[in-house]
Amino acid sequence: MIPEHTQDGPVRAIDRALSVLDVLREINGGTFTEIANQVDLPKSTLHNHLVTLERNHYIVKRDDEYHLGLQFLNFGEFVKRQRPGFEEAKPVVEELAESTGERVQFVAEEHGHSVYVHIAEGDRAVKSRTSVGQLGGAQLHATAAGKSILAFLSDDRRDAVLDYWGMSKITDNTIQDREQLLDDLEEIRERRYAINREEHIDGLYAVGVPVIGPDETVIGAISISGPTHRMRGERLNSKLPEVLLGASNELELNINFSESHSR
Repeated sequence: MIPEHTQDGPVRAIDRALSVLDVLREINGGTFTEIANQVDLPKSTLHNHLVTLERNHYIVKRDDEYHLGLQFLNFGEFVKRQRPGFEEAKPVVEELAESTGERVQFVAEEHGHSVYVHIAEGDRAVKSRTSVGQLGGAQLHATAAGKSILAFLSDDRRDAVLDYWGMSKITDNTIQDREQLLDDLEEIRERRYAINREEHIDGLYAVGVPVIGPDETVIGAISISGPTHRMRGERLNSKLPEVLLGASNELELNINFSESHSR
């Protein structure tokens, strides 16, 4: 679903509490004054939010600093267990990173955003600040994993995502023409893998493949990314796609098996 935005009182209250949590994550915890400097809230309102969040175990106070609580670990692990394929994808991502030496990620889509579920780095991987659970932004059109997902969404769902978020320019190579993207997605559906040639980060290429669930809907995508001098020629256009297609096929079989035995 694409989120609907309304501006009544209850939504504003929730937005305020969530903004406090976002700040705590961004500044890695902080004092009341440090948090107050980052949020546009009266001090009394901020104090009430902090007290309520602490009482419900979403944050903890250590000395004079507030930090996110382990409650979020509980939520995160619960979500991963509830989503088909999320747990099964982790060893696949780790094995691919070890065998290729590159950075490998399993990505899912939610609200039109890419969400990093698993990340593993090989011994030659390009370092990144991306972390598990982080939203990749409304950039599905600009990444190999994102295009792999878009290609296998229903027409209505794909149109809804693109209509709502648009196709922002991230690099000079980002596809911004809708018809060009749709042509690219058609090719991706036929060959079952996507290539990102510096469309998201300058100097970085990536290959991605979709992971399809038992009900034929796309669960997510696995991608391998690396610098352009290593990700080219036969390795980019043949070897890595073949490795990824084999890995995704094995993962899909494991998901089908798990789902059939959990009913």
